Amino acid sequence: MEINNSTIANTIYTVSSYFRLETDSEWQILKCLNNPTEEHQKKLIDTLDILISKVKPNDQSLHQVFWKTATSIFRKTKVKLSSGFERSMRSPPVTKSIQKSESPKDLRVVLKRTNLQCAVPFWFAVPELFDRIVLKVGEGSFADVYQIEKHNDEDRILKVIPIGEPIPNSEFLQLNFKEMAAEIYVSQELSKLPSGKEYSCLTFPTVYKVSVVQDVYPTAAIRAWNLYSFYNGVAEDHPCPRAYSKDQAYIVIETEMAGTPLDLFKIEKFSVALSIFKQIACGLAVAEKKLQFEHRDLHPGNILISDDYPIAAVPVVIKSRKYMIKTCSVKASIIDFTYSRITTDEGIKYIDLNDIYDPEPMSKKKFVNHKYIYAKMAEITEGNWEDFYPKTNILWLKHILACILHKMEAQKTRPSDKQEKSSKLCLEIQNQAILSYNSAFEFVLKEVL
Repeated sequence: MEINNSTIANTIYTVSSYFRLETDSEWQILKCLNNPTEEHQKKLIDTLDILISKVKPNDQSLHQVFWKTATSIFRKTKVKLSSGFERSMRSPPVTKSIQKSESPKDLRVVLKRTNLQCAVPFWFAVPELFDRIVLKVGEGSFADVYQIEKHNDEDRILKVIPIGEPIPNSEFLQLNFKEMAAEIYVSQELSKLPSGKEYSCLTFPTVYKVSVVQDVYPTAAIRAWNLYSFYNGVAEDHPCPRAYSKDQAYIVIETEMAGTPLDLFKIEKFSVALSIFKQIACGLAVAEKKLQFEHRDLHPGNILISDDYPIAAVPVVIKSRKYMIKTCSVKASIIDFTYSRITTDEGIKYIDLNDIYDPEPMSKKKFVNHKYIYAKMAEITEGNWEDFYPKTNILWLKHILACILHKMEAQKTRPSDKQEKSSKLCLEIQNQAILSYNSAFEFVLKEVL
């Protein structure tokens, strides 16, 4: 990222607050911003040196932030680095202590996937949380989801998942690093599918970055959380971030901005509905065949729709053969892999769902109720969540079809021409036939392509 005076000021102010240091850094910052002469920048460097002296040599993440910040100033002012700072940057990285209850092995597995050597503060993992617009846009399984604006003005999505023991005196559950490893593996492996030769698709968002964070929750994110809760209510399983301790650990996953959740997206044409369903079905089929993938939680909130999509058709490659799926100006993406199952070169990654799914809730329109799908999955797996059961993908595709058709019926949508009538008929036929198949791959080959 480009480091300007504002970023430098923000970094120093944040570090001062983080270590509760009493320095005159705020005054120096204002002087630098109002009159950025060489003299004032030299004073800013002195302030930086004071802060550096307070940082322990094993706080590698802080050193990296200081390095980026300080070298940017030095290039402008031609002032030499202090020898103490230079030595501290050469200190070997030491993994920051997360929680005694966490397995060091599980933490190392996750860190390997993040390209980090230790846990980092929020302002190192996502600096935009401190100087750009932050909006909460949704909630995933155990996670809060934010939209941020990057320094290159590109919008991204942040999924912030608390890790560790339950919050004291509360019933809020948290995942551990072993359980989170599954989602990280799944997200990153699915992100590679667009480049596949035998099997590929564009249905899964690009994962740009995964970080292990241990820090106080950022103020901007708390404000965004409060605003979201004001308009949408507070979910029972999503505590206010202020409840977390200053040593709380998180996994932060940064992905591309993929659109609006399907349950909030207004589908005005059957051709659009058919395109959305085909894109989702083909994406599942590719991932299923390539990675033995099961989503296991594919309700409409975990499908994002980008409208005004400029490309007329998206490619899907199955058995090295390329197919083109008409977009009708929308692109569908699958998200949230907390409950997913996948097979990789490093083994099977999954999460035990026996204590999560409630098999009781039912409704007259059973397949519209996603909790009914949980109960049916439990029947299929018989409590063995490690093995591969592609039939679960069929259950979720049936759920998506039922929800789409239910929504179109509730909107009293009527086909306006021959193409729309054909699209509606196709959806109805697929809705009738889908449960006769045992995998998304088989269904797509026979009914979709």
